Amino acid sequence: MSLRYARRYLCCLLATSISLGTISGSSLLIQTARAQEASALLKWTDITGARTIEAKFVRIDGDSVVLERANGSEVKVPLSKLNLTSQAQAKKLANPKAFEKKAAGSADMKSKSSESSGSDSTKPEANSYTLPANLSIEETLKTVAEELDKGNYSVLMEFVKAEDKEQVAEAMKKLSTKVQKSTFDSVKSMLKRATNVLAEKKSFVLNYPRIPADAKPRLSAHYDTVVEMLKDLNSSSLVDLSSWSGGKVNKAFPDMMRMTDIYIDKFIATEEKLNPGSSRGMTGFVVLWDSPISRKSISDNQVKIISSEGDKASLEFPPFANAPTNVSLIKTEGKWLTEDTEATSAAREQFNSMIAQIDNIDGKAISGQVTIVLAVMGGLVGQLERAQTQEEFNKQMDELLNTAVQMAPGALQGGAGGLPGGLPGGLPGGLPGGLPGGLPGGLPGGFPGNNQ
Repeated sequence: MSLRYARRYLCCLLATSISLGTISGSSLLIQTARAQEASALLKWTDITGARTIEAKFVRIDGDSVVLERANGSEVKVPLSKLNLTSQAQAKKLANPKAFEKKAAGSADMKSKSSESSGSDSTKPEANSYTLPANLSIEETLKTVAEELDKGNYSVLMEFVKAEDKEQVAEAMKKLSTKVQKSTFDSVKSMLKRATNVLAEKKSFVLNYPRIPADAKPRLSAHYDTVVEMLKDLNSSSLVDLSSWSGGKVNKAFPDMMRMTDIYIDKFIATEEKLNPGSSRGMTGFVVLWDSPISRKSISDNQVKIISSEGDKASLEFPPFANAPTNVSLIKTEGKWLTEDTEATSAAREQFNSMIAQIDNIDGKAISGQVTIVLAVMGGLVGQLERAQTQEEFNKQMDELLNTAVQMAPGALQGGAGGLPGGLPGGLPGGLPGGLPGGLPGGLPGGFPGNNQ
């Protein structure tokens, strides 16, 4: 695959992390955490923000928090009626250990950061597949087709320049030092539990009343593929911290390409059954020599060799989304690689600039915020897991949605921040035109959280 698209994927993570790091110092959640240590009488605000009371925290009782007013009287308030800051405050007071910063963990992070600054720190691991050297362009295309048909997406990494792999590996390693392992593990647990809820509560999800009736047939048709994709993601290197801390580009990006190819194909095939002709010839895709191309186009010999002379070759990829793509290649150390251009040099410089900004990210603050959010959402997800009736499920899903609204980007920070300068080029390859019609409104309320 192309590191131009790999960079785009990393840029999404970089931009999001940098944005969070920039605004974390003024986070209301962090201010609340400090305030509770300073005074026994705390402020509690309802979900509308219109009403605030001062009271002591007593305990959490089921889905409610028990508070003691200044006059000694107790009041029981449903957590779902409080704003996110007050919910987080209650969760922290009920289980302070979940929010403690572990010095050892921080030290480990610093140690890893120091190790990653060594002279060989950005050298990625060896690819799991090695392309035979000095193949002709015809032999190369045939080999790529054969390997992809066997499910070996690592073959795509053989056409990525070493300096590009090292650049992305450096970004992955730096990003990994900005997330505490406990936080990463909690997020991974959240994803796994979300997948389990979707798998085990399929009937409840599909009958959730806030899903529009006309959207349910399409959601039902795609449902099993969504669950399969999430299970696949759970076991992939993309959610393995060691892949990031080790800069395992040759492991992570083949996984990304495999999932992009397989699951887009499945979604489109389902859409075609629901609405014949809607796919407009779209398929899943991989990225080869800087350009998106369907695996089928490679297997069916649809790549046109315009010229091939000595160590240079020119190809024409079949149309994908728009017009055909012309690719200029040069044989370097026995492999066909794309020729460097002003555009590729500019892309490297832009990515280097973003890598440099990683050092300014406040990883501890981000981990703290994520921990608070997971704690707030956890109780609601636990209720979803335990729901035995449609009514119970609907009630908890409603509360989850109400809480998710408060967690929307910008809501926690009063609209501050945002992604600096936008995302350069978007996600890897993008989806040309999107899936026909898109999935029906997505899954209700997104995926549930964690109760760590």
